[in-house]
Amino acid sequence: MAVLYILTLLWFVAFLSKANGVSASIQNKYYSTTSTTSLDNQDWISLIPNSRTIRDISIPGTHNTVSFFGGPYAQCQTLPLLEQYKAGIRFVDIRCRHIENELPVYHGIMHQNIDLYGVMNDTVQFLNQNPREMILMRIREEAAPRDSTQSITTSIRNCINSYPQHRFWQSVTWPTLGQARGKIIILQEFDTHHFIWVPYRSMNIEDHWNVPGLSRRHLLAKWRHVKAHLKRISGGTGDSRVHLGYTSGASFMAFPYAVAMRLNRHLWKFFRQEERRHCVSYGIIGMDFPGDVLINQIIEKNFQNRTNCQV
Repeated sequence: MAVLYILTLLWFVAFLSKANGVSASIQNKYYSTTSTTSLDNQDWISLIPNSRTIRDISIPGTHNTVSFFGGPYAQCQTLPLLEQYKAGIRFVDIRCRHIENELPVYHGIMHQNIDLYGVMNDTVQFLNQNPREMILMRIREEAAPRDSTQSITTSIRNCINSYPQHRFWQSVTWPTLGQARGKIIILQEFDTHHFIWVPYRSMNIEDHWNVPGLSRRHLLAKWRHVKAHLKRISGGTGDSRVHLGYTSGASFMAFPYAVAMRLNRHLWKFFRQEERRHCVSYGIIGMDFPGDVLINQIIEKNFQNRTNCQV
């Protein structure tokens, strides 16, 4: 019996590693499984004055940003990284393992056919072309290191040192918007006893990611957490931290794409109800499979009648 269980598990892992994930190409206002965007939001942060703080900006982001492989259980996006940046995504979620001093990107046990160097290549290229933008990049250590002779911090520093240093914010404190322009702000979620970059946990984070199933009860419970977070920070909390909320969720009985189809719709409807509220910050919103209209809704909260909000 044990042998049968092990063989079944190995087959399942092999199946996921070769699976293409979501098969149908869908594009609606709030959910997308396409590989291109119709948006051209490459320079939207350049329109925001330096007098605004990062905390005061509504920022669209993605959860497990380059998780394209591993079947429906692991896949969280279909839009390539440069297309995400073109659409207006400015927060990315990168999860690395540390294997033989290399930094491959994983989602759980599934390798995503890219490493941190590949992510940095695209990000630095984008910032070279759009030097008044910024990218907030969460880097998380996804599992215990394996066969490495140096710390993950050393390996990440070696990666960063391969690129022009002016493209990185090198401090544990949050930059001003003016200081952040043209830079990758690393949000460190590794080696948490030795911070070199901004600690990821310095933010106010809403992430009830475990959605036990796709019943109305489970989905509404997840949405209530997200909605309460958005209402609380948009109403002014007196909390000076940067705010981050995830609409993403998953479990063995609820694949990421299925949760995203429902939660993204709730978020889209929420912003339709809030469409008269401009110049209000909803913080960073990390999403799976976001549609173009939903991304635009978040960006537009930073402007009023296409002009900058007064500070």
